Amino acid sequence: MPSVWQAGGWFPGGWVTTGTRLTLACLTLGAVLFVVGFSTDWWVETVVWSSEHRHMVSLARGLWRHRECPPSGCTSHPYHLPSLPGFHRTAQGLECVGLAGLVLSYVLLLLFGCVKACHRRETVVFFLLFSLGAVMSMVAGFCVFTLRYVDEGFEMGWSLGVAIAGCSLTLVADVVIVAENPLVLVVENLIR
Repeated sequence: MPSVWQAGGWFPGGWVTTGTRLTLACLTLGAVLFVVGFSTDWWVETVVWSSEHRHMVSLARGLWRHRECPPSGCTSHPYHLPSLPGFHRTAQGLECVGLAGLVLSYVLLLLFGCVKACHRRETVVFFLLFSLGAVMSMVAGFCVFTLRYVDEGFEMGWSLGVAIAGCSLTLVADVVIVAENPLVLVVENLIR
């Protein structure tokens, strides 16, 4: 019995290629990694001396929450929006735009693979526009967030690394679909 990938599986019909499947796999893994990084609170971290606790305290900052870890145990708190600096809100907005672009590009890729009428170069063009827009927005958010906190003595945390890995896999998905659908033909459709 053939596997779902060999038989067309989730993609009906014989028009779906290995490149499209690889694009879907990269985009799926990239989206999962980005959402994990997006939602956890270890984007940047540092260790400081706390006179209140009289110990070294680990501090971590994420997009949505911050964490303080004295020796007695960690506590996580949501940010209070009025006191949140502008650069942090800008990074939140950029990452939300990136997530929205990632979701839209995922929907377009599923339409490209599952609906014969959508298996056209125009779908690939829109996929690339949303996906590359998402990547650019994510990278801009990473830069805004990280550069400011690095100036304050923080170092990159694991959550940011996971989000960057998700962004990188999204870019790999773009490269795979462009390699499968030559860029000259994609640009030619944009000009028309």
